[in-house]
Amino acid sequence: MKKSGIKQFIFLFIILPSFVGGFSLFFTEIEANSKSNIAGNGEEAIDEILSNNHQNDRSDIVYKPIESTLNLSRISERVLDPLVNATNTIEYNLRTGEERVLSKQSSFSSTLPSIIEPFEGILDTNYGVEDTSEEKEEGLKSSYVWPPDDRQKITSTTDFPWRTICKLYIETRDSTYYIGSGAIIDEFHVLTVGHCVYIHGEGGWAAEIIVVPGKDDVNEPYGRAYASNLRAYTGWTVSEMIEHDWAVITLDRSIGNLTGWMGRQTEAPSNPVYTGTLHTAGYPGDLDFGESMYYDSDVGDRATLYNHWYWMDTFGGQSGSPVWRFDGVNQYILSINAYEYIGGFDANFGTRLNTDKFNQINTWLAEDNSTMPIDRPDLLDRGNYSAVSNTELIKGKTSFEIYCDIINEGTAAASSFDVSFYVSPNSVISSSDYFLGSITIENLDPYNYVTSYWSGVIPSEVPDGSYYIGWIIDSEQAIQEFNESNNVVLLDFPLVEIQSPLPPDYGGILITVFVIIGLISLVSIAMVVIVKRRHNRRIRENVYNVYEEQPQIWSNSEAIQSFEPHGFKFCTNCGYKRSLKTKFCVNCGNKLNT
Repeated sequence: MKKSGIKQFIFLFIILPSFVGGFSLFFTEIEANSKSNIAGNGEEAIDEILSNNHQNDRSDIVYKPIESTLNLSRISERVLDPLVNATNTIEYNLRTGEERVLSKQSSFSSTLPSIIEPFEGILDTNYGVEDTSEEKEEGLKSSYVWPPDDRQKITSTTDFPWRTICKLYIETRDSTYYIGSGAIIDEFHVLTVGHCVYIHGEGGWAAEIIVVPGKDDVNEPYGRAYASNLRAYTGWTVSEMIEHDWAVITLDRSIGNLTGWMGRQTEAPSNPVYTGTLHTAGYPGDLDFGESMYYDSDVGDRATLYNHWYWMDTFGGQSGSPVWRFDGVNQYILSINAYEYIGGFDANFGTRLNTDKFNQINTWLAEDNSTMPIDRPDLLDRGNYSAVSNTELIKGKTSFEIYCDIINEGTAAASSFDVSFYVSPNSVISSSDYFLGSITIENLDPYNYVTSYWSGVIPSEVPDGSYYIGWIIDSEQAIQEFNESNNVVLLDFPLVEIQSPLPPDYGGILITVFVIIGLISLVSIAMVVIVKRRHNRRIRENVYNVYEEQPQIWSNSEAIQSFEPHGFKFCTNCGYKRSLKTKFCVNCGNKLNT
């Protein structure tokens, strides 16, 4: 084969396939890396696709201060009718929807002491708030802050007495949402104002009230309790009287055992406890969007039979905040914050715990002693801490992880339970969706959470498409909980894209074969060239050595005939070996034929 033919063969069948194969593999690697970065993996990907689940998250709800529901001009014009018994108890059961009115004779007990001592408990978790309170030119409104604003933010909300003060999330029957404040007064009761539980103009009794003790921004150290029963006076629910704007909430769990509660005290209106140094704390909507607890202290102004005035700063969202005195050892609630006069022309004021209301609280609490909630777990997703590692998944091939935090907001530990994970074509997660797998959590104490994750691949029976991811806590229903309706969790963003594996890439296989053949051929040719060169050199060296050692037995013609076929040239006159480029013999001077 000619040299040009050899060169063409090497280029077409060895160099070109090797170049094409290597080029294709290079860009295939680039594409794979690009897809990997888009899908995300590990902690970086988790940070990018963290998502709230909407089972325990209400961040899209706008909570307004409860004071915006008050028609304060109308309330200020109310005149107390002495012929109407405004102190009858009206009770509403949130679970059954049953309402009943109890006359004073059937609900009132004998007079009790004027002081109830505090209990510090057996222990030493983001909602936007819109301030829509309308100010009138004159009359009442919900609160006032006198300059300079000296309210102090409380960050140590797990200390006593701050952990006894609660933020209230209120949903009305008209599906509007409000915030208020309250104070725990025993194992499972909260003291607040009447307009936090019965909202005139918004359907009456609240549809739901969530109670969060010691809330500090997104931190809810004692979890949440839910109102099960509401009590107030008909003076508020029927007549909207500021003299009887107060209420007691019964909770579904004994959260007060953990937080404790402040004491309560009543005295004659002229007693100096009402004009001495006083304290209040709650969740004002004008600071930190109502997310944080704020405190203020100042002197009282005066007290009447039903109400109590004081110079502490308050704002919308603090309706229901306790007003208390501190005797150097203990805290005693005297009143419940509710109102103030426009422009600061008079002091803020609230509903005083007079003898009637003080005794009525004791009566209501005693009535509920026989129905004290049983301690149970309450398992739910912690919210804001859920994620999925990859969003582009190949069935049976791409491994991915689902991360979640499970919290126990109940008052008892949860024993072993399962968490089952699913993918769903819609936003409703159920056990009929495509099952991925499950994990087991062995034990979870009250007000503790555990970070857990599931890892695996998408089963082959799941059709291609876009899917939601979700999970069901206690999927085998092994745990009896306070609330069985909050165990289903939806990770509503991002959706995952599920695809079937691609068919075999025969083009890629062929390119790979070409690359391998090309590399083998290059190595083979190189070996052949090296071996041939070594062989030729060895022959030349042998012939030359023989000629040099025995020049006398060779004639010129014999040497020429024997060695010229092997690549040597000799002088025809003297037989001396010559260079191919020399024109004359260096030995005898004979002119040489080139």
